[in-house]
Order: sequence, then structure tokens, then C-alpha cells
Amino acid sequence: MMNRFYTWMLAVVAGCILLPATAQESTVQVKDIVRCSDTAVEVHYTDGQKRILDFYGPDLVRIFQDPAGGSMRDPEAHPEARILVENARQSLRQRTAVGKDEQQVNVTVSDLQVATDRMTVSFDAATGQMSISGQEGLIVQETRPIQIEPRQVTLHLSMKEGECFYGGGMQNGRFSHAGKVIQIANTNNWTDGGVASPAPFYWSSEGTAFCSTPSPPDVTTSAPAPPVRWC
Repeated sequence: MMNRFYTWMLAVVAGCILLPATAQESTVQVKDIVRCSDTAVEVHYTDGQKRILDFYGPDLVRIFQDPAGGSMRDPEAHPEARILVENARQSLRQRTAVGKDEQQVNVTVSDLQVATDRMTVSFDAATGQMSISGQEGLIVQETRPIQIEPRQVTLHLSMKEGECFYGGGMQNGRFSHAGKVIQIANTNNWTDGGVASPAPFYWSSEGTAFCSTPSPPDVTTSAPAPPVRWC
């Protein structure tokens, strides 16, 4: 049986975030947000779904959702592989350039907002869509409901005019992907247009970054109009 849960990771200025989606595109309202640990909260939807946000740092959050239910867990890989590093929070504090005290996570929940000292994740009650803000204002937001299916996940994110995107692993012959479709899969092709070392990660000229598991087959970055679409 194929695992249908999906996670992604978006870095906000100096942090990241992971998220999955609902099984079909529809408007689902947010019911409430409940704290489930010192660093994690559950977002409850009116259709019974829940989305889990676990803050690894003040600007680093992992977001997880499984349409079949269940708690946050490691991504599955076939053949079997360890996707997440061990003791991620401890490693982050040891390797970061800032002091340990600055990496302490103080998570607060107020209505449909979850905040740390450096970022705020907000949910629209009517649409269920998420937005992320930093200390200088809005960073990125969902522009359409997320879809998660057995072999495809589609996520639509806003993009700013002139924003550039880089990453996806070794994309031979190109490095700037705004307005383009890129394939994140090993095509075993080392010539122009081929992909030999794919990585489900990108970063933006606006100071955000995104990492997903499992890897999507291709990515669309539509410019100048949003959204950025992973499909």
C-alpha cells in the first residue's frame, strides 16, 4: 500500500517549514488550533483532517499532514532509508552561528495564529489556507487549497514580482528556474536539460527556501503571476 502522507519544508529568512495536504481540492474551514507539546500544535479542520506544526527553531518549523490520520512520523522511503537526521534540534543549536539561548523556541497560540519570536503562521478560517510572515511582513502564502493524492501532491504558493528560484539539485545547463518547469528526478542525463543528482529543495531570492518529502516529479514556477506550483 502506498503511503499518502506528505511533508515539505520552507525556510523563512533563516528557517524552514514542512507541509502536506488534503486528498482533493476543496474549501475546508479551520476549526481550531491546539497545542500538543512545548514546540508543536495541531490545526484541526472541519472535515476531520489535522495538520501538525512542530517548531525546530524560532524560524524553523516542520509541517505534517496525513489524509489517513495518525501522528507526525518520519517519511517513508522505498528502498528503506533514513530521511531525517537524528537529534535535529540539538544539531541545529550546535551548528548555528547564533547563541544557544537565541535558538530556544517560544511558541504561542492565539486564535488561528501560531507564533515564535521570528515568524507567525496564520490560517484563514474560511479557506483553511496558510500564510507565513516574518519580522518584516508577509513572506509567502497558499493561494489555493493543497491537494495530496497517491502519486501526486500539488501545492500553490504566492510569489513576488521578480522573484527568482534556485535549486532542485543538479539541473544541468540552468540554475535560475523562475517561470520554468523543472524535473526533480534522476534522468541519468548529464547533458543540457538533464538531471543527474536531483534534490527536492529550492531557495528564493526573497529569502525563503523549501524542501519536500517525498520528492515531487516536477516543479512549475509561474511568473510573473503566482503561484509556484509543485505537481
